[in-house]
Amino acid sequence: MYRRLAIEYAIFNMLYRVVMFTLVALVIPLVGSVLVPMFFQYQLSPQAKWKFAQAFVFIGFLLGVLLGLHEDIRVFSTLYRVKQKGAKFFSGMDSLIINRYVQVSKDGTRQIRLTRDDAQFFEHCHFEMLDPVQSLTIENYVYGKTKKINETIWGYINRGIVSRQMIFFNMPKVSDHVDHISCKWSESMENAKTRLPSTQILLIVEMRLGVYLVRFSEELYYAGDTWHQTVSEAKMQAAYEYDVADSAWQIIPDDVVDMVKFFSDQKRKMLQNTDK
Repeated sequence: MYRRLAIEYAIFNMLYRVVMFTLVALVIPLVGSVLVPMFFQYQLSPQAKWKFAQAFVFIGFLLGVLLGLHEDIRVFSTLYRVKQKGAKFFSGMDSLIINRYVQVSKDGTRQIRLTRDDAQFFEHCHFEMLDPVQSLTIENYVYGKTKKINETIWGYINRGIVSRQMIFFNMPKVSDHVDHISCKWSESMENAKTRLPSTQILLIVEMRLGVYLVRFSEELYYAGDTWHQTVSEAKMQAAYEYDVADSAWQIIPDDVVDMVKFFSDQKRKMLQNTDK
């Protein structure tokens, strides 16, 4: 799993940055060839324009390669940490890889989730203890930078979305059945004590790679997420943790783009109804 992810990251990151910076560098001399004669009354010769363009394209290409290498090193560092932690987490247990980015022990009690977006955008990974009978998460350890998750997740949940559903609780809730723990890479699971915030918003995000049940706090901070193969499994997890009925879920309209504003409006309406 880790080797395949490393190859995917390396190719994607490098190509994306090389192409982006090369294109930007190509536009600069084209714009310059128009603006320089306009403002400085100086006409560049065709040979000068060509050399000018070559220099900028080379600089753009070089910047793309350097930044791509920097990004690859950062992501590979996350993969290495996950691999080291994963060896201890499974501790010799046989495991299976499902859906490309999820590794599950054969007895169904442990799971590691590391999607490309987890590593690339959030630099984090999930180590989860499962109920093998119902396939429910009973412990969720989030290793990595939860602060970075808060900064980027709102844009992320609008990428590649199939559908979204939500529940807005009147008061923040703490799960009676599942611990969502934020961990530093230097911490072991046994010593990790930092709980993620209480949940006021539950969001089911159906994407091409599976379904995420994402939790947010009263202040709209990330409060944990679990991955599921179907929407019904995500709803089962929510019912297990927070005792919510299937009928309580609301469909979020497809035209909602600003999720922060949408949830803020929902909260304001709920407070107004409470005051009445």
